[in-house]
Amino acid sequence: MKLTVTAPKKNIGKENITQSSGVQAKKQTNDVTLNAANDMNFSNSTMDNTERLKNTRKLTNQWETIDWVLVENYVNRLQTRIAKATVTGNKNKAKRLQYLLTHSFYAKAYAVKKVTSNKGKGTSGIDKKLWSTSAAKMKAVLALTDKHYRAKPLRRVFIKKKGKNKLRPLGIPTMYDRAMQNIIRIST
Repeated sequence: MKLTVTAPKKNIGKENITQSSGVQAKKQTNDVTLNAANDMNFSNSTMDNTERLKNTRKLTNQWETIDWVLVENYVNRLQTRIAKATVTGNKNKAKRLQYLLTHSFYAKAYAVKKVTSNKGKGTSGIDKKLWSTSAAKMKAVLALTDKHYRAKPLRRVFIKKKGKNKLRPLGIPTMYDRAMQNIIRIST
């Protein structure tokens, strides 16, 4: 059965019943419309994206209350399942589990933690952004996605070679790119 939702007519102060593909729609009273589109929850979150990313106190609290033992256990458990599926030759299951791991909140949080706690945490890429505060780290976790993802160019820095006076080039990726690389690394 195909359900189509049409915009109801506005009648102020009157009850109105609208018809949609032969199925009687719900009543509306005083400009309050209850239709299938409004009743469905299209988002997993209860707050708006912009609201979630602006409130630094909430973001800081969210980052600082993450249970890192639980995060590591979740990631390790999925990595083990991926390895078992690969060994048994079940490529489709391994692929599904990799997708599950790369899109999970725990994997994203784990990747951001790895990027912000390693030796290169104080080195920014071409965008000059560092994730040094808890709010910035949580904002990064919420922003990590592979949709329309393209890596940014590397920032080129020249460093001295060991034991020589010559310089060698070094490419430094952005924090976002490092986190994405980390997510892919833990899923393979």
